[in-house]
Amino acid sequence: MSNRFRHEYAIGWGHRASEAIGTSPNMIWILAVLLSLAAADTQNNDGSCNQKPHNQYDYIIVGAGTAGCVLANRLSEHPFHKVLLIEAGGSDRERPETTLIDTPALVSDLWNSSVSWQYMSEPQSSAGFGLVDNRLSLPQGKVVGGTMAINTMVYQRGSPEIYNQWAKKGARGWSYNEIKQYFDRMEDVRLNDPYSKVKRGSCGPVRVSQNKISIFRDLFGNASLALGYKRMSCNEGVDEGYCPLQFNTKSGERWNTAKSYLAPVLGRKNLDLLTDTTVVKILLYQGTAVGVEFRTEEGKTKRVFTRKEVIISAGVYNTPKLLMLSGIGPREHLKQLQIPVMSNVPVGLDLKELPVVPLRIFMDIPSFRPELLVEPKHTLAYITNRTGLLSELSSMEGMLLAKTSLDTPDWPDINLYFISTLFDRLPEVFHNWNIKPEYVNTWFRKGLAHEGVQIVPQLIHPYSRGTVTLRSDDPMDPPLIDPAFLTDIRDVKELIKAIRLIKELISTDYLHHAGASMDAPFPECNQFTYDTDDYWECYIRFFAIPNFHGTGTVKMGAVKDNSAVLDPDLRVKGIHGLRVVGSAAIPEPTEDQTAAVIMMAERASSLIKLAAGVPMGDIPMMPNGGPLGPRHPSGPPNQQQRPHNSPMNNGPLGIQPQGLLSNPRTQFPGPLDLQSGQSSTLASSSNPPSSISHNSLHEPLGPQMR
Repeated sequence: MSNRFRHEYAIGWGHRASEAIGTSPNMIWILAVLLSLAAADTQNNDGSCNQKPHNQYDYIIVGAGTAGCVLANRLSEHPFHKVLLIEAGGSDRERPETTLIDTPALVSDLWNSSVSWQYMSEPQSSAGFGLVDNRLSLPQGKVVGGTMAINTMVYQRGSPEIYNQWAKKGARGWSYNEIKQYFDRMEDVRLNDPYSKVKRGSCGPVRVSQNKISIFRDLFGNASLALGYKRMSCNEGVDEGYCPLQFNTKSGERWNTAKSYLAPVLGRKNLDLLTDTTVVKILLYQGTAVGVEFRTEEGKTKRVFTRKEVIISAGVYNTPKLLMLSGIGPREHLKQLQIPVMSNVPVGLDLKELPVVPLRIFMDIPSFRPELLVEPKHTLAYITNRTGLLSELSSMEGMLLAKTSLDTPDWPDINLYFISTLFDRLPEVFHNWNIKPEYVNTWFRKGLAHEGVQIVPQLIHPYSRGTVTLRSDDPMDPPLIDPAFLTDIRDVKELIKAIRLIKELISTDYLHHAGASMDAPFPECNQFTYDTDDYWECYIRFFAIPNFHGTGTVKMGAVKDNSAVLDPDLRVKGIHGLRVVGSAAIPEPTEDQTAAVIMMAERASSLIKLAAGVPMGDIPMMPNGGPLGPRHPSGPPNQQQRPHNSPMNNGPLGIQPQGLLSNPRTQFPGPLDLQSGQSSTLASSSNPPSSISHNSLHEPLGPQMR
């Protein structure tokens, strides 16, 4: 298809779409088809053809998401380290959702598409009254790129004090001063922000950008200033104030770690990628992770082994699921499912979901209208130059960080997102949030008669704690996710404080002169006097939703902290050669987890290399394939005079052709029991077998594929 024909085709379809669609929920998909046709002859360089895996690797990474792509790049920098990256989802290229993934303005239809796990919570007792079956929608990316392929691309490091609290509570090495170097290393900051005062990284893989300046950005900023908050640039170490949002976009497209870290190095001969492949079990031998068992798209079960480490970066829900299926988790829960207990650690017991409450603010000035996206001029601008409204999330303006509680550390408790449109004009958003149809068709259509914006408060540090457990011992069953949303009344009280702050904002001269006013009373809460705490508690329990930033299900902490699953080096307690990297490991959430997860993966890569005896800093990032030439001693690793072993400083584990283990780690005869501090006896072979043959964990292991 020629460029000229594509452009004329786009213009013709754009005219018809803008006439016929209006605010139809199908608008985004028609745009996606149009843009896909315009890009149909672009070169595919995603490495989507699966390589036949070797029998053995130095590192096996489970999950090609935000963290996994970083790990794959950094660990394969050493030319003699063979790395396998396994992803349950498919490639992010040449699929119906590719255009949605790439085009920033089309993000909302990704959350319940085939590139998401489409997880739903268990029915909630204290929240979700306005949702179908009281179930929360919990999107997680199921595609190369992970959740960073389907999120809203907001980039926020988080308050320095949050990381300091990580360190104070036992995660040594993770204070802000210690991890700041990794933020600087990974960032490529391109801002035109007059309030920026700090020099940040400009040569890293992660592009950080901003939307164009709009009238609403200054309006919200001036209102915040009128209340005494600073105007600042995000991510520069200031904890309170208003800043324009920063995003992971580059040249008009989403810029995630699949594009920035993984795609440039898929040509490395020591890096293999398997897609559409589900890891169903971590293979353990005498307290050591020696490989994984996986199921292919065709349903075949195979095994692959590691010489050094298995690293799990499968997200906040699937990481605990895989650990528990492998016998690593709470003893009583595993015994109920007849899974032999390999390490009795509190997997899945500290889930934190950040609640947000979308609030309508009506105004007298025109706000952003999503139906503009289908106008031919914007479609053509995007096809030809990757510019125009489709190239950014135009309505996402800024954020106010505020401290509302005196009982918490010196960090912001809440943040307000300022969005210059009404969600009423985006009905697909409500469907993706699982809002009951009767409210979508009534309450959330009232805004169509008004101009207005959304101010969305988010509680950064919720008190409520949820769980992730196994539904069954079948690895194909989804996990059982219960966020226990808003079960702690303190969460509701903090959100009410945030709503009071919003009322103060709209009372400032700036927003008052723009005609800003709060929404009318919600009929289902009419039993309470409007604007009382009881009224807002009712509204919050109806429409508060999670902001897709779950953390803590496999959290790290001090070695002696029995509430932590991981030590400060992200190693699973009681198991050698097994680490977890990603949002599941985060002990205390930030405002948005993406930046923290990339930083964690960067630091984890350094820790893993250090454990293997690789000198830091002498292998540059290789942008286009093969290694640039190591400065290590020449020859394969087993001939180099340096440590080359597991992170626990035991001798290397070799798997011989006969299926026997050389140098077995017999110093660990049984699984660790962190609750009692003693080693417990392995489950005997007399235990009833489960559907995935957990007792095969104890079979002789060999390199042959099964």
